[in-house]
Amino acid sequence: MEDSIADAGGGQARIRLVVATMPGGRIRRRQAAFPCDCLGQRIETTGIGPASQDSSNDPPGFNPRSPMRPHIVLASLLLTFASAAHSAPAADPVLTKGLQVCLTNGVEACVLNWYADRPKLAAETRDKIAAFTKDLGNVFDTEVVTVQPITKRLTRFYVAIYFTRRPLWLRVDRYTGSDQSFFLPLKYSLDPDDILPGYVTEFPP
Repeated sequence: MEDSIADAGGGQARIRLVVATMPGGRIRRRQAAFPCDCLGQRIETTGIGPASQDSSNDPPGFNPRSPMRPHIVLASLLLTFASAAHSAPAADPVLTKGLQVCLTNGVEACVLNWYADRPKLAAETRDKIAAFTKDLGNVFDTEVVTVQPITKRLTRFYVAIYFTRRPLWLRVDRYTGSDQSFFLPLKYSLDPDDILPGYVTEFPP
């Protein structure tokens, strides 16, 4: 709605309406006049919706109603995610070594390598993941999907282990304590949405 003015004498007033619609991304405007008894009062209205937004601060050539605007916003988000991925730290050498062991000796050997500094946790994790993957076949490839710094002392690695029947998805957290670095308990799933961050599954390259 653009503006509405009532007759100060208390008679019939006419209100002008501007209606903006966007079929197929285009703006169509209509004007209509309606009689109204406004009792001698001036009607003050404020703009509603995109048609009445103040554009005084917009840069030259900027069109907020452009159908391309959502695409520009989406492209900006994708560029932001891509920049974050490129600036992420490289994979930890201990993580990489474990994945190499995984190719030759299986996922159980990989887990024992990662948690070699904590034998009890290593044995528990090995037994659980062995039972979980017993029907997936053999490992033929691995991949560090993405790396996400959580804090200055915690880095999260998203890993895929490719079995012959289907991939296994892992979230591996590497924590740097006061005197040493080590892996936190492993999280894994056959569903990538349970493990991978949303910007990987919802905005693939």
